Amino acid sequence: MRPAIAALRARLDAIAPPAQPTGPAWSSGLPALDTALGGGIARDGITELVGGRAAGRTTLARRLAAQVLQAGHWVAIIDATRTLAPQDWAGLGARLVVIRPHEGSRAAWCADRLLRSGVFALVVLDGVPVLPRPVSVRLAQLARDRETALLVLGAPGSPPVVTGSGSVRLHVTAVPSAAITVEKGGPPVRVAMPRVLAIRPRLSIRPSGADRRGAAATTSARTSRRRG
Repeated sequence: MRPAIAALRARLDAIAPPAQPTGPAWSSGLPALDTALGGGIARDGITELVGGRAAGRTTLARRLAAQVLQAGHWVAIIDATRTLAPQDWAGLGARLVVIRPHEGSRAAWCADRLLRSGVFALVVLDGVPVLPRPVSVRLAQLARDRETALLVLGAPGSPPVVTGSGSVRLHVTAVPSAAITVEKGGPPVRVAMPRVLAIRPRLSIRPSGADRRGAAATTSARTSRRRG
């Protein structure tokens, strides 16, 4: 009977990983937040970070990436909305990889490939729409198997980007005071966020358009018509 119970538990864990990962964690750079999270950002699970514009969400993600890079590991950032300001990330180190898919719907696929590689200690998924349950469960399983921290950045007021995978959800707010609310299955914990974090605006969101080569071709065609 016991082997059957053990097999059933293994199947349940594969479908919905435990809400509290037991693996090591990466320091967020904020001791109070690390304490509230039980050590920091889990290296073998999903952490969702949501916040409004200029609340400090991206700054906190960049601070976490710096911690992982400083430890000598690789970090990948998937910029689904193509709004990350590159100058804020360029000086973090040579082991940082930024991926900007042409379509936001491909961001989850990119995360899947990066997690499967086992190369990256941290994968940041920024601007992805709500993930279907099978996709979120698969990403959670890959993060656990590869012992990789998957950080998902989302907008405030939206439903959880990751559903049914036992992820930790962090709300970053700037008003009335800078703080992070930690939700991980129990009562929410509010942690003050020092304004020593330098909050920088993102790039404006623009619809995908032709690159410079396309623009140059269009200009050339218009010039030819005028001459004709």
